[in-house]
Amino acid sequence: MQSGRGRRRGSQEDAPGALRTVQDIPKRIKDGDVSTVYAFWGEETYLLERLMEDTVNALMAHAGAMRDLNFDMLDGSVTSAAEVITLAETMPMGAPRRVVVVKNPSFLTTSGEPDAAQRLRQSHEAHEAGNH
Repeated sequence: MQSGRGRRRGSQEDAPGALRTVQDIPKRIKDGDVSTVYAFWGEETYLLERLMEDTVNALMAHAGAMRDLNFDMLDGSVTSAAEVITLAETMPMGAPRRVVVVKNPSFLTTSGEPDAAQRLRQSHEAHEAGNH
């Protein structure tokens, strides 16, 4: 997100791609601006759940009957980074994309798998570069 220095807040001159609020995420997805990774955290559990649901619904809007085959909800406290990466790199079946949600990803903490964050970053970078 770019800084608003020197510009009035909410100005029409905001940089393309800049988010004003997290509620913009599902709208941006519907407009075709999709990222490979979304990370949500905070203390407002209800708002986080609602944002996650809205985001997943926007990402899976065109999956139709294939939604269940292309959507995984994982408990990160019992799931390894390797499992997450494998699911995330699996090609979607009959839908434009695959969505993997990981709640409470303990493998991203210092007590989790030591190289998990680096492996996820490398996987993301490879996907962005088209080497997936």
